[in-house]
Amino acid sequence: MYEPQDTKKGKFYNQNLPRTILAIIFAVILVSCGYSTSVLLLCHLDVNSIFNKIYPTSIPNIDNQLQCENSERIWRYQKCWDEQHNPLF
Repeated sequence: MYEPQDTKKGKFYNQNLPRTILAIIFAVILVSCGYSTSVLLLCHLDVNSIFNKIYPTSIPNIDNQLQCENSERIWRYQKCWDEQHNPLF
């Protein structure tokens, strides 16, 4: 026997199918671009170079010029400066 089809369901499906496919394609493109960007950034990031750089810093427990210069550091701006301070110290 003939059964009538639900035309609302078919119409809804036919109208939203292109939107759903477009959303899925957009999501795949977005995820793949994000992944590619992450991989490129992580490959070019050199974590060891951050910790191997030497930074000048003020030494807090040396408060006079003679004591500073005897420890082979530089007296400047009323502070004792160490020009070869390692951040891992």
